[in-house]
Amino acid sequence: MEAVEAGTGAPNRRGLPFWANYQVGLLAAQFLFGMAVNLLGFGDETKGTAKVFSTVFLVIHFVIALALLVGAIVALVQARKSAPRFNGLALTGVIVVALTVIVGFATMAADNDWLSYLMAVGFIVSLMLYVSMLVRLNRTVAPPTA
Repeated sequence: MEAVEAGTGAPNRRGLPFWANYQVGLLAAQFLFGMAVNLLGFGDETKGTAKVFSTVFLVIHFVIALALLVGAIVALVQARKSAPRFNGLALTGVIVVALTVIVGFATMAADNDWLSYLMAVGFIVSLMLYVSMLVRLNRTVAPPTA
């Protein structure tokens, strides 16, 4: 089920499949930068070059979190426009990503390992949602005719 651009009949390359794939890619990057920060430590746990890299990686982790939130909202809009049967998955994606971002901020504020664990749970659930969406979208795309 590939979205079509209004008035042109051409495939919309920025439709729901694009945004679901975008989310999966960002989640992979988010995982790697989060693990880098966890490996290096942050705040008073590090010194020197490790502290610089940890801070840079944490800022990138934060920026990716915001991009994930925007991507989740855009995926929901795309689902509503071109693939209404995916509204539930897309809405759940927005909720889970938003809650995970909030838990991420709380993790930094409280320095609590349980909140960090909840952030990891949010990552796994988000990844499962968007991979599931991609798989289901690929099943609905008709094979090209000869």
